Amino acid sequence: MSEIKKGFIYVLANSMMPNIVKVGLTQNAPETRAAELSSATGVPTPFILVYEKYVSDCVAAEKFVHTLLESQGYRVAKNREFFQAPVKAVIEAILALPDELIADSNNQFSGSFASKNEPWRDLWDHAETLCFGKNGEIQDIKEAVKLYKKAIKLGCKLAYYRLGTIYSGIFRDIEINFETAFEYFKAGAYKGHDFCWLSLANQFLIKHEIDNAIKSLGKFILSIIERPDEIIKNSLGVDVPSLLTSTSIRLSTVCDKITLFSEHQPFKSTTNNQLGLVLELLCNYLATKDYLIIGRLAKLGINFDAKNEQGQTCLMSLCEISSDLSLVKAVAKHSCLNAFNPRGLTPLMFAAASVRTNICNFLIKAGAWVAQRDMVGETAAYYWRTYGKEMIPDWLSECSARGVAETRIVDFNRLKIFAYTKQDEKILLKKILLEEQVVKDQWKSPAHQKKMADCISNLQKELETNIRNVASNALSATVEKTYKRK
Repeated sequence: MSEIKKGFIYVLANSMMPNIVKVGLTQNAPETRAAELSSATGVPTPFILVYEKYVSDCVAAEKFVHTLLESQGYRVAKNREFFQAPVKAVIEAILALPDELIADSNNQFSGSFASKNEPWRDLWDHAETLCFGKNGEIQDIKEAVKLYKKAIKLGCKLAYYRLGTIYSGIFRDIEINFETAFEYFKAGAYKGHDFCWLSLANQFLIKHEIDNAIKSLGKFILSIIERPDEIIKNSLGVDVPSLLTSTSIRLSTVCDKITLFSEHQPFKSTTNNQLGLVLELLCNYLATKDYLIIGRLAKLGINFDAKNEQGQTCLMSLCEISSDLSLVKAVAKHSCLNAFNPRGLTPLMFAAASVRTNICNFLIKAGAWVAQRDMVGETAAYYWRTYGKEMIPDWLSECSARGVAETRIVDFNRLKIFAYTKQDEKILLKKILLEEQVVKDQWKSPAHQKKMADCISNLQKELETNIRNVASNALSATVEKTYKRK
């Protein structure tokens, strides 16, 4: 890497070269440089110093000014520092230098021209027109690439992202080169273009560098939180949710698939819903470990009930793979607790299948329905017993006071046509809790106690009758076999 050198950008004029100026650099006094050039025998008249500017990196500054003047058609020859341009235009080009190249921060012109007038804007607009064939122009990707590269020299951050996407293969005219795309995305990310972080995540996925993909994805999400308006209403016309979805799906395809219930269960799924995996990565890998991030994402309009290809929501995926109660609580706050996938499985059923006691308890207290059945008529208790191989706790049973109350209050037939919203669930939960207390009070009454005692007595009598019948049938069969042998 070349050493950064402070110095001057100067503008020289010569009476024998009307309308032509020389723009160069020097680390000495510009007057000295003008005298050196004037002393050459091939110069009939001396050079006059028209303008000078002290900069922090004279090489980069000269390159910037030359590129800007060349883009405006002023350059006489590519290998010469002479420009056929009005002196005013040349001075304006120097005043357009980025702030980081201005050595004297107290200069009244420092950065003012560059901030009000983007020197790369005309190049960028023309490149976009050629790239996408806008305004009746013939599409010319190769020429657009040249213009994007010139725009980068003038400080255009947008061009890094565009060149990265071009070399990633979105146009047939340009050969796919993932290494080149990676370098543009990387440079753009560190220059401050946030979308390049998301694209870097995809590039790291291609290389199977999962940790780096996760870090890049985290940086992009943080940029959304810090600058939501700037990111969502971007000048590139990028659809943020679609990009996040695409990245999440690609990330899930290189991760190990997760068995839904057991090794013997043929059905498998991956956590590639819109934000399920993204949220998990955030909470696991961001240094802040701040679950409030989820709330901030919700305020941005992220739909936590969006379903993936398997029909799972973010909450379902988390209940399936995560035992982090704090994370589940944060997501559940913005999700429908009783949403179901095409098989009728709810978040509570996913948690029950993995015997996550604390998560099941939380979901039920928050409003998850223990009496809800899947498409084959099974409740969460069935998955607890079948896949967890454990006794069903009273609070998970559909025969509990809670289950009876839900059956009385919730119209489960409606679920076949219309899903309940988060607001519906809140209203129903209040009614269910009141009804649950009514059920408990009824069960404590003498009449109910007598009814239960009679029911148990009848069941015992029925059981005894069945046992006698089985024994009698077995005895008859034995006698019959013995008689036939004789």
